[in-house]
Amino acid sequence: MPGTFIFRPIEANLTHDTEWISKMDPYCKFTIGWHSGESSVAKDQGKHPHWNDTITLERKHDEHTAKLVLKDKDHMNIDDSIGEGEINLDSVLSTGRSTQWYDISHHSKPAGKVLIDIEYVGGGF
Repeated sequence: MPGTFIFRPIEANLTHDTEWISKMDPYCKFTIGWHSGESSVAKDQGKHPHWNDTITLERKHDEHTAKLVLKDKDHMNIDDSIGEGEINLDSVLSTGRSTQWYDISHHSKPAGKVLIDIEYVGGGF
C-alpha cells in the first residue's frame, strides 16, 4: 500500500566506536526502495548521540522493510560505518505509529541500538 513513512531518530546507544582520539559525529540514513534521507550530524556526541530530525520517505512499491545505516561524519575521508539494521515497515503499518529500539550491527557483530519514532501516513489510494 503506497503512503509515507516519517522517521524521527531520537537517540542511540552505540557499542562500536570508529574514532581513536576524538568523539564520533553520528548520523542516520534511512532507505526505502530507491529513496533515502539522512538526519543531521550529532557533532561530537560519540556513542550516545541525540537527534531532533524528521525524515520523510515515500513507500511506492509495497516495500516491507527500510534500511537503517549509521555513519560517522568524517571531514577528511569517506564517512565511517558505525552499523546498519533493518526496520520492519509492516509492523508500523498495522499500528500507524511505533517508537522502539532497533538493533544495528557492524560486520555481523552487535554495534548498538537506535531509538526511532516512525509514523505511517496512508496514500489514500
